[in-house]
Amino acid sequence: MRTLALAVALLAVAAVSASAATHTLIPGCGDNASYKPKTVIIACGDGAFRIVKLEWSKWKKSTATGSGTAKVNTCDPNCAEGKFKSYPITLTADKPGTCPNGKRAFTRLTYSFTDKKPKGVKRTEHVPRPCNA
Repeated sequence: MRTLALAVALLAVAAVSASAATHTLIPGCGDNASYKPKTVIIACGDGAFRIVKLEWSKWKKSTATGSGTAKVNTCDPNCAEGKFKSYPITLTADKPGTCPNGKRAFTRLTYSFTDKKPKGVKRTEHVPRPCNA
């Protein structure tokens, strides 16, 4: 009986591990990629543009779509003294690829402001994201 219970438990763990391993991930900024992150930094260099409170409405192997709040630094009078303003935004991740370590990750992010947008920032833009899963 114990052997059967142990076998069932091991199969359950293997199934969870296998399904987690097949998720397509979103690469971070130089750190590990993640599955359905709540925050994605768009401006990796200084973090002046990030999307927070992400809620994913679709997540498949080929594409993921979510909405959240963009936090964008006004950089006025300069970026060190600027304030972060909030804007509603959607984010789509696509162009999945296989990383050198065998994990799958999206290689492009596309954001689109759904209402007002920050001055000097495109309403919609594709952002390449290197593989770092």
